[in-house]
Amino acid sequence: MVARYRKVLKICQEGRTMGAAFRAVGVDRNTIVVNAPMAELCIAAPETFAELERGAPRRRSSVVLHKGVKDAIEGDDSIITKIKAFKESGKLLPINKGK
Repeated sequence: MVARYRKVLKICQEGRTMGAAFRAVGVDRNTIVVNAPMAELCIAAPETFAELERGAPRRRSSVVLHKGVKDAIEGDDSIITKIKAFKESGKLLPINKGK
């Protein structure tokens, strides 16, 4: 999940559009949007992401991990601030998922 996001991000950082990056990686935009919070937490707060990953049970790890990521981001203003700063500086994709 995070690997595809990083590939798209790298292509965008090279100056191509997000649409071109999605096509080059062979991934749908919605797939990236759905998994963006996970990738953003992994890049902006890798230690928090690693803790969540270790705590997710194997069977339902994806569902548990997604909920844990959402809770971790929403529960920590410093992570929210860091993610916003990374997006503005181009270290993360400028994806804003509506609520």
